[in-house]
Amino acid sequence: MDSDIAGRIVVIVVLGQFGRWVADVDETIRNLSVEILLQPSKRRSVGRHNRAEARGQSLMATGKYEAAIEDFNAALNVSSDNSDAWAGLGFCYQKLNNRSKAVESYQRAVSANPNNTNARSALQRMS
Repeated sequence: MDSDIAGRIVVIVVLGQFGRWVADVDETIRNLSVEILLQPSKRRSVGRHNRAEARGQSLMATGKYEAAIEDFNAALNVSSDNSDAWAGLGFCYQKLNNRSKAVESYQRAVSANPNNTNARSALQRMS
């Protein structure tokens, strides 16, 4: 996948998660780049682990759970405390009927971020 397409996917997934859809993806990418330059603290949002996490989210949304697991693991190799990547892994494992790995992943998500309500809810449903 070329980097332009990967960048577009990252922006679409990130914006989609916040319920804001855009008509002009190119303009959104430019605006995001400017915002990151102006606010260096947001650079983490386009780091390698977040690109992998965003790809994982996109693959997960299309039902490609095995491929999503690879990307979530790539994100976790860069940052093992990435709660959203752990939660994504949990969801994928749950969909693939691997209950033990799903529970373990959700537990790691909650351990990394106790405020991750999605992972907490999933753990409660699986109990």
